[in-house]
Amino acid sequence: MAAKLQQIKLTPKLNFKKLLKGFELVNICSHHAADKLFLLAVTAPANYRETKKGGIFAKLKVHKPQSFVIFLFDESDHKRFEIPKQTWNYHFVQPLPDNELLLVCGRSAYRGSDDYDLNAQVFDFNGVLKRSFLLGDGIEDVQTTTDGCIWTSYFDEGIFGNFGWHNTQPVGLPGLILWNKFGEKLYEFSPVGSLEHMADCYALNVTNDNEAWCYYYSQFPIVKIQNQEIKNIWETNLRGSDRFAIWENYALFRGGYEDHDQYFLYSLEESGEMKLQESFELIDENNRKLEGRYRTARGPIFHICQNHKLYQIDLRNLI
Repeated sequence: MAAKLQQIKLTPKLNFKKLLKGFELVNICSHHAADKLFLLAVTAPANYRETKKGGIFAKLKVHKPQSFVIFLFDESDHKRFEIPKQTWNYHFVQPLPDNELLLVCGRSAYRGSDDYDLNAQVFDFNGVLKRSFLLGDGIEDVQTTTDGCIWTSYFDEGIFGNFGWHNTQPVGLPGLILWNKFGEKLYEFSPVGSLEHMADCYALNVTNDNEAWCYYYSQFPIVKIQNQEIKNIWETNLRGSDRFAIWENYALFRGGYEDHDQYFLYSLEESGEMKLQESFELIDENNRKLEGRYRTARGPIFHICQNHKLYQIDLRNLI
């Protein structure tokens, strides 16, 4: 008989059901202060999908303007922001300096060399639009830094082209890009040594202003980028994880192709190998497995959302 998987029980840090009355949750997004968290919600019911030619596709915009509400939570309080009268369907929210908020739609359509969707919108705290720019189609994740730089990672459609981008060079071709707060490119991922090009950036963790980590298909290495240069590479046989937390020489991964809701703690060895230290699953206060449709990781902290409750696990408490 196989040994029973270790379980770690978490208690909710917050129940936000009442806060979202009249709105539907779109996503949870980590803040560059990893213990802070954004909730992004839209006027209910959300209208993010459409059926065309027998398939279901992402819907970039809506005909009837809708409002978005954003909550920023820290340990003791929360702030609320409202962005009214929007026709975009946003997927990500991140902070920028000077009291600005970056909202990004993960999709952008290309219709011609001078006709494509500017899918990044910057607002002030009063919901006034300040500027718009292109970050590309097929965005997997968006994470900003304290100095206002923007990291974007891309899934396969953003890298190889869809929504018209297959007719030109897709913005997301490198798989991982760094921009300034005006949408000007500062860096793009380029493999070195035995690394392959990205086909799908499964997970991103920006740990500080000068450091970002990524994990991507098809080799699934974990790559440390420091000052816009690849600094370290670790090989792993964990394939298909969608999030990871980082602290010093430890990494905590969520799932894989075969074990979506298991967590795997690895040490990052100087040899370039990763050694599995332990594996476990998370359970809630009622001893039910924490699956969580919404989850995010930044620095050493994971946030998981299930049934309008937020749970947190800190890698530093596991080592």
